[in-house]
Amino acid sequence: MKNFTKKQQGLSFDFIAPIYDLLASVASLGEIKRSRDALLPYLPNVKNCLIIGGGGGDVLEYLLKNKKAEKLFFIEVSPKMLYKAQKKLNKKMPQEANKVQFILADFTDFKNPITFDLIVANYFLDLFPEKESNNFVAQIRRMLAKDGLVLCADLYNSGYGFLKKQIFRFILFLIYKLFKFTSHLTNTELPPIPELFIKNNFKSLSSKYFFFGILRSDIWKK
Repeated sequence: MKNFTKKQQGLSFDFIAPIYDLLASVASLGEIKRSRDALLPYLPNVKNCLIIGGGGGDVLEYLLKNKKAEKLFFIEVSPKMLYKAQKKLNKKMPQEANKVQFILADFTDFKNPITFDLIVANYFLDLFPEKESNNFVAQIRRMLAKDGLVLCADLYNSGYGFLKKQIFRFILFLIYKLFKFTSHLTNTELPPIPELFIKNNFKSLSSKYFFFGILRSDIWKK
């Protein structure tokens, strides 16, 4: 396992790892999970898949169960979250464990040995300011094979309607306050995630919206 960088020491989900899924479910009335899962059935079968910030491993379990990828790379900055995903896999699907490479690392330090046909980046980009998020999207593009896909579910500010704006601001305030306390999150402003993908020459193949339209899930094509 790698030594931690300064970024890793600052932002950590170790404290809430045991209850992360429950916390996300309660905070969004189950909509975060729905947004993560909604477009999974539309993904093609691929050779190599990278999961960034895979948390407790629910998406990993789906991809393995439905044989969506021959080889999966699971990168997670939190040791406890990584252990949780490994434990779940070994308990539920031990026969598939040889298809997964678990990597404890900061994404900024990750040097991909291969290109990927699919990258999953759910609820990852919202943790960072716009400039840093844009750099991550550019990095993701470089890591993709030709015509590679990105599955990204995240917070979304549509900007339409007074009531929706107020609901969005209130929920965003609560989320960032919660994670500032539990995970040392320093970002306080949501980056314009869809616009960053478009800026980096991605095309949206499919989109779905959840939770009053403030959660959005996309499949992006390089």
